[in-house]
Amino acid sequence: MSNLNRVQSGIPEGGQFAESTKARPSIDGLGGFYDSFTDDPPELTIDDFEEPEPPARHIASDSESMSGTVLPGKHLDNPSAIDLPGYVHPRTRNAFFDARWASDSGEDRQSAAQHLTSRLPSLPDEDRQEVLNRYLEAGDNGQPGEDEEIIAQAVEDNDTAMGILNVSRRPFNPGGVRVSDNRYGYQSPAMYGSRYEQGMSTTEAAKAIRADIKDAKTTGYLPNDLTYSVRKSSASAMSIEVQGLTNDQIYAPADDMEPAYLGRRHRPEAAELKDRIDRISNSYRMDESDSMTDYFETNFYAFSRIEDEDDARFRQREKERQAANRLTKAGR
Repeated sequence: MSNLNRVQSGIPEGGQFAESTKARPSIDGLGGFYDSFTDDPPELTIDDFEEPEPPARHIASDSESMSGTVLPGKHLDNPSAIDLPGYVHPRTRNAFFDARWASDSGEDRQSAAQHLTSRLPSLPDEDRQEVLNRYLEAGDNGQPGEDEEIIAQAVEDNDTAMGILNVSRRPFNPGGVRVSDNRYGYQSPAMYGSRYEQGMSTTEAAKAIRADIKDAKTTGYLPNDLTYSVRKSSASAMSIEVQGLTNDQIYAPADDMEPAYLGRRHRPEAAELKDRIDRISNSYRMDESDSMTDYFETNFYAFSRIEDEDDARFRQREKERQAANRLTKAGR
């Protein structure tokens, strides 16, 4: 039995409910999208559409390139900067991009090179122009990685001119890590530091890391004016803390964060400082763990952190409290 065109019981049909008697509003004169429903839509040609103008690219001025961050190296206008020789700040790459855009927009090389002033303040104008020339040629030649090498060399030259990088000293090598397939067949790869020695205790590793940090301070890999604390916190763990930085040096300003970001975020310089500490400690580590199966095998864990002003005040109060407790126990 066919059920086509059957109407559910109780639903009126016919008469005023007939499809032909339903009134529809008129769409005449509405224009735009609704014109496509009219009997005689207007004929449009390509000339009826205006091509939108491309938005003008904003080329940051020298002062804008500096906003929300600090210049590399210490000088009269920037006494609180973190010394990180050889570090290419993200805004340095932005400055080179701005200089390229300015050059492509018709500015002469001298004017375009002014966009590099904030990131390479110790290089003479003619040196900045020469760096920009090599950078533009590398981009035109399409050699992968060549433009990054040019930027890194320019930063190193600037750091040397600033006096925060002594090229006569032997550069510090933090070692590296080798990543390979896990020998137990786990999904997580295994990590082996270049200075890892089987049987080295956590105490011995902490002693070696302290020596490396001392060497890194001498050669400029780590800032020499900061304090580094390496403490064994358990049989298989150590904590490495950097002390002596202000909150302004550590945390990015609120207006430099994404709106959805909650909390405080490290400045790129502070994040790089922490990464350099981790490179030193990881060079002594072995890790064959697999978190997916809750299997953990490592010679030790190393936790690095940068002490901020709140932590420094707490540490000072604890020091005073412990000193007072010792005096109390001594009956003074």
